[in-house]
Amino acid sequence: MSKSPASAPPAAAAPAASVAASHEDELARRVKEFLLAETPVERSDIVNANLHFGSKGPDGIADAIPAGSPGGAGASPTSPQDVAALPGHGPSGMAQGRHATGLGDPETTPPPAATPSGHSDPATAGHAGRAGAAMAPESSLTAAAAGSEPGTPIPVASATPAVAPGLAPAAMPAGPGTAEAAPPSAPPPNAAPTDMTLDRTGTVAETAGTGAAVATVSVQDPDGADGFTFSLVDDAGGRFTIDPATGAIAVAPGAVLDHETEPSLSITVRVTDSAGHQFTRSFTIAVEDRNDETPSDIVVTGGTIAENSAGGAVVATLSTVDADTGETFTYSLAGTDAASFVVVGNEIRVAPGAVLDFEAGGTRTFDLTVTDAAGHSRTETVTVDLTDVNDNGPSDILVSGGTIAENSAGG
Repeated sequence: MSKSPASAPPAAAAPAASVAASHEDELARRVKEFLLAETPVERSDIVNANLHFGSKGPDGIADAIPAGSPGGAGASPTSPQDVAALPGHGPSGMAQGRHATGLGDPETTPPPAATPSGHSDPATAGHAGRAGAAMAPESSLTAAAAGSEPGTPIPVASATPAVAPGLAPAAMPAGPGTAEAAPPSAPPPNAAPTDMTLDRTGTVAETAGTGAAVATVSVQDPDGADGFTFSLVDDAGGRFTIDPATGAIAVAPGAVLDHETEPSLSITVRVTDSAGHQFTRSFTIAVEDRNDETPSDIVVTGGTIAENSAGGAVVATLSTVDADTGETFTYSLAGTDAASFVVVGNEIRVAPGAVLDFEAGGTRTFDLTVTDAAGHSRTETVTVDLTDVNDNGPSDILVSGGTIAENSAGG
């Protein structure tokens, strides 16, 4: 029996088929990428990135996406029910996925081929849905999505790695319009101290001893308590110290403080924070006066009085020379002639009932002592001069001669 030779395919058919197959593969890959997208934002990005595939002919991604799929034509999922409609998510989604992508239909798709391990191949199982496609190393979309014969698998590299139930999906590269999480902001740089103050007015008594507290430095710094270290750039000639950790200023050992010679002293404090930033400021320390000086002199103004002056008559006024300011003084008299006088305030007066008789002596002498509020005293000898007054009548008549010759002439 003679046989007619088989008709050879047209020479131009092979290149056209190859181009079509290549496009079908790419379309299937993009459709699967859309169906496996985890969020509405990802699906929207995929569609926007593939707008050049249009809706007809070679630009068929819009038609290939199952109608009603979240993110597909006329749909924008906003609820779990919308997501469930995605092929492979829920009963309706599974059915849509089988029909629109050719992943298999229970009535039209042959039973899945057994794998070497005896399990069904998820790439061809119509009931596998989206999860089956995600688990396969090389997923298969049927050519139905690209216009090929239904049931014919097209190997496509998996666009999304398999995710175990309950685990978060792996992070995917951000596509157009996808918000990216901002990287954590770096902490602000360490700022330098801006000022220093003393916790109280910087004063110290001139009589203060070693270690006596003067003041404590407080630091203003934008970083708050920033591990400060304190030092004295100028310690007023060794008169003060500062605690490096607390900023407490104290009187240095052996320091001599004298209000009378230096009523104030200057120091310079430097603070360094944990980052090495420094701030320097000078402070004035007031040296408070204390009654530490002994009266150096007694000034007597007056000191002369007429004899026979009555009690209470002012003999002299007194003042005292003392280096301490604001002092108060008391005076006292002692000695042989002290009983003739009294001190009232800063005045020496004739004592009540005293008899000052020039004829008995023209001067009176006694010891005058001044004492300040701190008990410091000074004693000087004071002499009061008496002036004579005509205070006595004739006490006798002295007759010299008393003898004359008789018959003496007159005159």
